[in-house]
Amino acid sequence: MSRDRAQELEVAALVARAAPVDFEIGLDELTRIAPLLARAGGRASGQFRFLRFADSGPDAAFDAAEGMVSARLVLTCQRCLGEVDVEVAEHCALAFVEDDAAAAEVPATHDPVVMRQGRVALDELVEEQLLLALPLVAMHSDASVCERQLAASSKGEEAGPEEPKQRPFAGLRDLMKK
Repeated sequence: MSRDRAQELEVAALVARAAPVDFEIGLDELTRIAPLLARAGGRASGQFRFLRFADSGPDAAFDAAEGMVSARLVLTCQRCLGEVDVEVAEHCALAFVEDDAAAAEVPATHDPVVMRQGRVALDELVEEQLLLALPLVAMHSDASVCERQLAASSKGEEAGPEEPKQRPFAGLRDLMKK
């Protein structure tokens, strides 16, 4: 998938200005989040503040961003298979590096992000933070919600008229005798 250059941020320029970047992105635009949603729609919003982070002196300094990503995701409850709203509000501290070798040097307080020619895609940053914030198993926090949903769906199945069973080989025996 080719990315629009307008979506990419030049990290050094943002760090030099200590620039905050406010964003609002449609969840449908996030290619790794969209398939996980039970219902399309919704938006992720938040802010990244770019800065120069010095851990233990100027030699250990690196370009960084701190921020918050929040969204309301409609996922499938793995207990009752109904829809469940999951509120995500993830604080993040990111360290921007040129390659995987430099990523190994990033302190544990920050998550490394490998840049492409000094740039990062805003939607990729947001998507990664949302993926990290997702629960391992999406389900209603109150099991009684799932019980009510399951009871309602089973009543709906019983109330419907029974469809005649299809028997595609029913006449085969007669044809074989001929």
